[in-house]
Amino acid sequence: MVRSATWISSLMSTLFFIGCQNHTEQISGKMDSPSASFRIEVLSSLYGTPKEKQQYLITEEYDEFRTLVLESFPDSIRSLRSVEVWEYTWQTNRIDSMLTVWYLPEEDSLKYICHFKHSTYNLY
Repeated sequence: MVRSATWISSLMSTLFFIGCQNHTEQISGKMDSPSASFRIEVLSSLYGTPKEKQQYLITEEYDEFRTLVLESFPDSIRSLRSVEVWEYTWQTNRIDSMLTVWYLPEEDSLKYICHFKHSTYNLY
């Protein structure tokens, strides 16, 4: 039982960190075009209106849920508290599955940072 719980915990930690990569180059304005599959229009056509939309500044402090996006930025950027991130969450086609995608606003568009697929039953 304990071994199973440890394995599940390890698996969840691994899955939690899969969605994002280090995006320090993207902060300096070198962000490439996001994959078409993560554009808001595409996701909204697949899953409907986002269940939740939030905007916040990147800081040194963060909750467990936002670890992926916040650790995509170096400490020097987070300490500035000047980078705004937009967070969109959709209910996917599975009743118990959610998709959260983070974007950086740039001029008149949003640039993909990373994403996280998670269960509606997860507590953060």
